[in-house]
Amino acid sequence: MTIEISESNVPALTRMLLDEGIDCAIMALNGTDAFSREQVSVLREEEVLFAIPASHEYRKRNQDSAMTQEELVSKDNFMLSKKGSTLRVLADRIFTACDFQPSTMCETNSIIATRAMVAKGIGVTFIASSCVSDRENVAYYSLDPKLYRYNVLVLRKN
Repeated sequence: MTIEISESNVPALTRMLLDEGIDCAIMALNGTDAFSREQVSVLREEEVLFAIPASHEYRKRNQDSAMTQEELVSKDNFMLSKKGSTLRVLADRIFTACDFQPSTMCETNSIIATRAMVAKGIGVTFIASSCVSDRENVAYYSLDPKLYRYNVLVLRKN
């Protein structure tokens, strides 16, 4: 048996699974509609949080309460995942629902770099709860209503 581990984005992994180019994938999804029930095992629901610098004005006013979607609409620089990622799809849905387009946006595939930029006060971002760290420099807020994605194991059809 050969186990080959590789990393790719959700659209590419979905295509490979549907084309039976790979046997299985562990990935984060916003929904499982692309696959049959037999193919998907939901490992957990993962909350998606909003991250701001610990020195942010909002943090001074709200230490622990959840943030409404309307409250995240701001003039802050937004650091977002690349288009097509689960976090970006969720962010774009919120922006559309609030009729909001961030004035400044940075796109990256690196959660570590994004979190570091938030810690330095460069901007704000959406981050999965499994990627939370550096609570000294980054404040994390649940959204109201809460935002989730699924961590799943997907098997190829046959």
